[in-house]
Amino acid sequence: MAPLAGSTSLNFTITSVTVGSPPVVNFSVTNQDGVAVAGFAETDLRFNIAKLIPGTPTKWQSYIYRNQASSAHQANQERKSTSTGYRFGTLVDHKNGTFTYTFATDITNPADVVCPAPCTDADGVALDLSYQPTLTHRVAIQQGNSALPKANAIYDFVPAGGAVSTMRDIVKTSNCNECHNQLTVHGSRIETKLCVTCHNPGSWVAGTPGVTPNTPVDFKVMIHKIHQGEELPSVKAGTPYKIGNADFSTVVFPYSAVALGDTRACAKCHTNSATGPDVGRNTPQGDNWKTQPSKAACAACHDDVYFGNTSDLLKPYQTVRHMTLISDAGGVPVENPADSLCINCHSTGQLAGSVEAKHDLPNLLKAEGLKYVFNIRSVTNSGPGLIPVITFSVDNASGTPYDIKTGAQFLDANASLSLLVGWNNIDENNTGSGSHPGQPFNINLKGANAVCDAGTFICTVNMGANTIPLGATGSGRAALYGRVGVDVDGDTVVDRVRVKAAFKDFAITDSTPVARRQVVDINKCDKCHDQVSLHGDSRTNEPGLCVLCHNPSATDVNRRPKIASGPGTGFPDGSVTLDKKTEEAIDFKRLIHGVHAAAKTLYPVAPATVGAAGHGFRNKGLVVCGYNSSVNDFSHVRFPGILNDCTTCHLAGTYELAGKWEVPTASGILGSTVKATPDPTGAIGTYAQQLANQADDLNITPTAAVCTACHDGDVAKSHMVLNGAQFELTQDAINTSPVLEACAICHGPGRIADVKLIHGVK
Repeated sequence: MAPLAGSTSLNFTITSVTVGSPPVVNFSVTNQDGVAVAGFAETDLRFNIAKLIPGTPTKWQSYIYRNQASSAHQANQERKSTSTGYRFGTLVDHKNGTFTYTFATDITNPADVVCPAPCTDADGVALDLSYQPTLTHRVAIQQGNSALPKANAIYDFVPAGGAVSTMRDIVKTSNCNECHNQLTVHGSRIETKLCVTCHNPGSWVAGTPGVTPNTPVDFKVMIHKIHQGEELPSVKAGTPYKIGNADFSTVVFPYSAVALGDTRACAKCHTNSATGPDVGRNTPQGDNWKTQPSKAACAACHDDVYFGNTSDLLKPYQTVRHMTLISDAGGVPVENPADSLCINCHSTGQLAGSVEAKHDLPNLLKAEGLKYVFNIRSVTNSGPGLIPVITFSVDNASGTPYDIKTGAQFLDANASLSLLVGWNNIDENNTGSGSHPGQPFNINLKGANAVCDAGTFICTVNMGANTIPLGATGSGRAALYGRVGVDVDGDTVVDRVRVKAAFKDFAITDSTPVARRQVVDINKCDKCHDQVSLHGDSRTNEPGLCVLCHNPSATDVNRRPKIASGPGTGFPDGSVTLDKKTEEAIDFKRLIHGVHAAAKTLYPVAPATVGAAGHGFRNKGLVVCGYNSSVNDFSHVRFPGILNDCTTCHLAGTYELAGKWEVPTASGILGSTVKATPDPTGAIGTYAQQLANQADDLNITPTAAVCTACHDGDVAKSHMVLNGAQFELTQDAINTSPVLEACAICHGPGRIADVKLIHGVK
């Protein structure tokens, strides 16, 4: 036996459930070492039981409801609580790691099963809480003590005996955890199989009669609507999606090969396919979304659709009537057919087409993109003062080059193909490129800039006058990026098809090419994003490309609105920008942390003078201006995982202050530029002159540049300054300063405030 205290994990196993009158549950608990534990208090454990009602589709139905004076019709658990409305049975600790719980509720006795009025779902359909012993039942246990490790247990059984044949196993918790790290709601509920024992059609939040409708918290409705978020037709029409005080109207689903917010990648969460790109996500009923569509599930996302003759007057966003061709036995059209009939039209070869086909664009785009491989074959003549000679091809999956000069997919207006060349790989800043601030050479390969062999289709880049600067040293990097134009879904519209970017390092003064440090794993990014593709679907799934432009010297200053006349003409106009800044650093190590950290308070939008509450960590928001001065406000980002778990994105150890990061400046890691045009008066040069001169740029020392991307408060900044960090200093001054960042002394591996320890990285 082992004590509960000190356990780092708990494993509950339900060994049997019998239903004679009140259900009796036998279970055991072990710790991380497989050793039995004992000593739970009654207040630690919570129990629930539900039945699975057959149908197309099936649905869970709770037996236990909280009897309370509330606006919520709430399925719940049996738990020991001082709050009203809860019941608790008898918990017996056998002192050997096994336990028995006898429910307080006798589910076999209708008089003992409480269903608060109105005993209906959110739409007024009566609930059936009768005991049906031949149906599949589920018992769920939650370890609810916040001082102990989170743990849930699930047990499916048929009270009358025999194997469980009817199931509703649709979403693996591990699928959710690809984005959410560990799905955790209501304290310690971490398993989707537990969630559905309460979140089924009988749970809902009451609206205001005659004013607002009831809000279902049925799992299939709630989860679809939460993830659809700001793309919900209702939200776009001005009705926020709220459950109680929680507002999910700004959620943006990040996983898509189409665009952020596109939720058609259904198999990300539920699939029955044990092969292909979604292997490992499969569950027995994972394909129900395409084989058993229902009004509740489909209208969760498509909530502008109404079924029947009239819309719900309390839902003004319902503007699309769902027509039906289904008739009853007498030939009269059925205006609101049963869910089981949906498949009659929503299937292959039928009028509406299959549900799968309607949601298949992300898969089609990804499959087409895999047919193309960008290939930089060689970089020669790459020394200082020389014009590099770069050969490349765009190959098929077998390695045979395409003819990019005649292939329609390369000539289409939706296609693009370009090459970047940057340096130095210790930390790119592209000094001397002539493209500012800190930008690499960028050559458009559609047209005369690519010269291709008519037989092999291997091409050479015409670099023009783009020479490697005389002062360049070390190694550089060439990167190929773009997209092809193909109609992937047969709708006669040519689609932009993303192709994974590629790069090749080359020597400038090094004897052999030296690669830049690699700190993130794109496969980790893709768990949440499917494909990381930005800037017009052309920079795709390759961080090694991103860092060429998003380097320490780069800011968004060229994309900021400019002063049109008077003092400071031509310089950025901070008075008209959302963040009131003249530029923002876009160095990758700073930008990506800031984007994901988001803000606690959003920037106010006129006429408001105070910003709304955000869902992030930073004190200040993050705004980056893009092409055509587009405003990209990342303050509202809602990071779905555990923000302080560095391994969500990073390769092992690369987030720690070790190696080059122990003494980053001495190791060649550059500070992040925060002011590429430090003097708007023009005293040290015109806007163009200041932009071209990296020597006058003001920077944050490297470690502080990373840490303040999240920890941006004044107290944190003061702490960093006291320990060697410097803000708004030229790179030369940083390099020669007698004051060095001493962060690793306390925050290095094994030290008193180790980054890994402080962030709670397991």
